[in-house]
Amino acid sequence: KMIPTHAKNFPSLLFYDEVCSIGTHLEKLRNQVNPEHILAILLDDIKKDPGQQYRKILSFLNIPEDNRKLFPIKNEARKIRNHTFTKYLNELSTIRQKIGLPKTNILNKLHKLNRKKISTQPISAEMENKLNIFFSSEIEILENILNIDLSHWYLK
Repeated sequence: KMIPTHAKNFPSLLFYDEVCSIGTHLEKLRNQVNPEHILAILLDDIKKDPGQQYRKILSFLNIPEDNRKLFPIKNEARKIRNHTFTKYLNELSTIRQKIGLPKTNILNKLHKLNRKKISTQPISAEMENKLNIFFSSEIEILENILNIDLSHWYLK
């Protein structure tokens, strides 16, 4: 009952330790890909200065700067208002596909209308400390690979 609906189809997402071992994943990637072809960007840095990180990405991709100044939030936390309605919309989409009707934006618009913005609650200090302890070796790997100080990620 406590497993999120979307995770039932992708049970590997429940292995948080594996999924969230970013240092290990980055290390494996660097062993398989020339490090010059990898750009690691921290969410902390995007939050602090999205423009600077955007320009860094453009430069990395060798794309000319477009002088963009605004970076609105695109993927805000949302919650489904009515799960039964979502289920029906998904069934309609399946039926549409089976009978070969062309895609329209109507179902997407209805899905969007069936979601409401929610404010996210910060995790407790106790949980944050548990995560910091659990992932401390991953933080160390990231510090070494990226050659940066992430001491602010450790216990507070």
